[in-house]
Parts: sequence; C-alpha cells; structure tokens
Amino acid sequence: MKSEIVSRWLGVGANFGVLLGLFLLWTEISQNKQMTRVELGAGQVSFVQQNWLGATTGTLSEALSVAIYEPEKLTKRQLVALDHYMRNTVAAGIRVSYLVRMGVFDLDSDVAVWTSMRPAMGNQFAHSWFSANRSNIPPQISSVIDRHLSDISPNRDRQRLDQIEASLGALSQ
Repeated sequence: MKSEIVSRWLGVGANFGVLLGLFLLWTEISQNKQMTRVELGAGQVSFVQQNWLGATTGTLSEALSVAIYEPEKLTKRQLVALDHYMRNTVAAGIRVSYLVRMGVFDLDSDVAVWTSMRPAMGNQFAHSWFSANRSNIPPQISSVIDRHLSDISPNRDRQRLDQIEASLGALSQ
C-alpha cells in the first residue's frame, strides 16, 4: 500500500517534470525564433546599408550623378556599374520578400519590397533599366514595381537634390 502511494507520487512528479521540461523547451524555441528574427532583420538593414554605401564609391557615385542629371551621357562603364547597382537593389527586394513570406517580418510583402526598392527608382536610368529587365525579375518583385513605379517621377532624384542644393544656397545668403 505504501509502495503504491509512493509509486503514484513518483508518477505525478515525473509527469510534472515532463510538463516542466516541455514548457522550458517551448520557451527556448520561442526565444530562438525571436533571436533569428532579430538577426535576419539586422542582416536586412546591413544589406541595404551596404547597397547605399556602395553608391558612394567613385565609379558608382559618378554614374548615379550622370544618371540623375545627364542620363544620355552615361558611358559603358557607368552603365555596367548602374546595372549591378540595380541588380543589387532587386536582390534586396527578393530578400525582403522571402523574409516576409517566411514570417520573419510581420509586414505586407508589397510594402516591404517597394520600401526596399523605391530609393533606387527615382531616375530615368532606373525606369529604363526596369523596362529592359522586367522579364528577368521574379514575378512577385516585378509586379510590385509595376504597381508602384508610376508613382515615382523619373526626375525625382534630380528634383530632390536640386531642392537640397537650393536650400543650402539659401542658407549661405
């Protein structure tokens, strides 16, 4: 009788231990999932920053300047640099789309993709590049660009930079 009671209590204790172990495992999995989201989010920010920083290098910076102010004067070398810049921008859109689909980011996929691509789309070269490369871009990305590109003037970058320049000129007076 005594051994039966001890056996029941040991069974209850073992079941409690199993439940506690499952709870701890669930907690650890939740924490790992959150850490993965944080790491992938930070990786996305880093990816976008590298793309922006790449635009400050000599060749690409010069190419973007010509693309914004005198697109008809782009050299072959500048066209190649801009082509790779745009491919990297599309890669950023593909990456963020994937992260949204995998549940890493709780965002609308279209908004996330367009937010990552919009900064590169404000000049005539970008509009022309997309038109020439539409068929080589994954459909989930090209459809987002198709829906939003008309919202951005091919002169947006020029207008923005001219406004900044004018503002700086007004400050010096």
